[in-house]
Amino acid sequence: MVPLCIFMIFFDELIREKCDNLRKGLQVLGTQDNAYWASWFICGSIVNAIMSFEMIAIGKFFYKFDAFAKAPFWVWFLIIFMTSETYIIIAMFFTTIISTKTQAFTVNFGVVLCSMVANIVLAEPTTIKKVFFNLDMPSWVGYATTVFYMNPCF
Repeated sequence: MVPLCIFMIFFDELIREKCDNLRKGLQVLGTQDNAYWASWFICGSIVNAIMSFEMIAIGKFFYKFDAFAKAPFWVWFLIIFMTSETYIIIAMFFTTIISTKTQAFTVNFGVVLCSMVANIVLAEPTTIKKVFFNLDMPSWVGYATTVFYMNPCF
């Protein structure tokens, strides 16, 4: 949920800035596009690091989840951090394509829904075995499963 929350927050903020033409105002003042995107990426990475650390700490120390308690901190941190970084990049990508808040809401809802459904479906080990490791599947299934590789949580 942490990567999806970071995606929703940053995507909404980026779209708000785009719809309000704040970046054009920065360009009038002489700010380059690279500085604009770099500032958002740095801000997103800092928020991402804080949220990832907080999630692992809460899961490990307060709820005593075995997954967090028995695995090294840096492994979980890298997994959550890199997944969230991917979602930040996806938010930046969709921001360049979308021009209205209505489209942004639709894309935001679509990305979150697809990620949640994919995670629920792929949480079942038998599903993963049947889809990805079954040699008797038709060839089109192999092409269809490549769509899963576009989902950062996968």
